[in-house]
Amino acid sequence: ETICLMNTGSCTAQITFQLLFEDDSAPMVVEGIEVKSMRSKHIRMDWLEAYDAKIPVGVPYSLVVESTENVVVEYSRLNWIDGEATTFGLMAYHE
Repeated sequence: ETICLMNTGSCTAQITFQLLFEDDSAPMVVEGIEVKSMRSKHIRMDWLEAYDAKIPVGVPYSLVVESTENVVVEYSRLNWIDGEATTFGLMAYHE
């Protein structure tokens, strides 16, 4: 699973992820993500160690994205469950 953050504004965006889990796990906050002006950043959700975070394996979660600037968020997933690679993506938009 990968999150692509696109900042088309004129200022650096400070991004925070809040992960909400399906089980009884406490919400997880991931801070310190920066996306410079007119840039994108791709973040693999299984490689969050750079932000001192690690998602529990096998626990479904939802993601809340907060930003100091307007950004576009694209979520994509590569699924290998059936032994065949399939991918899908979706883009969220909010004003």
